[in-house]
Amino acid sequence: MLIQFGKVRLLNGQPWAAVELTSESRTEEVVMHLTRWAHDHLQGHPFQMLFPVKSRGVEGVQMLSPYLWARSTQNLLGMASGWGVEGLVTDGKGQILLTDDSFVQELIEKTRAAAEAWSAGITIGSHVRVLMGSQRMLCGRVEKIVRNRAEVLIAMRSNSMRLRIGLLALENLGMEPKEYFHKESQ
Repeated sequence: MLIQFGKVRLLNGQPWAAVELTSESRTEEVVMHLTRWAHDHLQGHPFQMLFPVKSRGVEGVQMLSPYLWARSTQNLLGMASGWGVEGLVTDGKGQILLTDDSFVQELIEKTRAAAEAWSAGITIGSHVRVLMGSQRMLCGRVEKIVRNRAEVLIAMRSNSMRLRIGLLALENLGMEPKEYFHKESQ
C-alpha cells in the first residue's frame, strides 16, 4: 500500500529511506502511527510511505520486505523509536542509508499486483473477508459495487451490518459460502 500526500511529484526520482520495525506483529498500527506523525510533523511537505504487503489473511500480514519505505522533502529523522518503530536504517555514523527509487518502484508494482490478486474476481454475490479496519476478518457477501468500492452485508447471528469498503481491502472467497459463514435458517 502506497500512502502519500502533498505534491508527491516533487519526490519523483528521489531516494527512499528504510524504516525498521521492532516487530511485524503490529505493522498496520505502526503504519497508521507513522502516517499521523508525517501529517503532523512535515507541515504540508510531500510525503510517501510504502507498506509493501505481500499477502493478508487469517495469519495476518506478510510483507515483501522487512522494512517500510518513506521519503519526503523534509528530514525524516523524527521517525525515531516508539510505537513499534526501531528507526530509520542508518550507517555507523548515524547517516540515513538511502535506497534508489527504482528499487522501491519495483516493490510498489509487486505490492499492487499482490493486492489485485487477493481481491481479483470480486463481483456482486461474492463471499469476501474484510482485511482492514475495525471489521477485519469478518466475512460477508458483496451486494453492490460502485467503481472500486463494495457494499458488503455482514450477517451475524444476532445482528447484521453493511460495510462500504475498497475492493483491495477484501479477500475474495468465491461464490459459495464456506464453513466459516453462519447460514441463517430460512
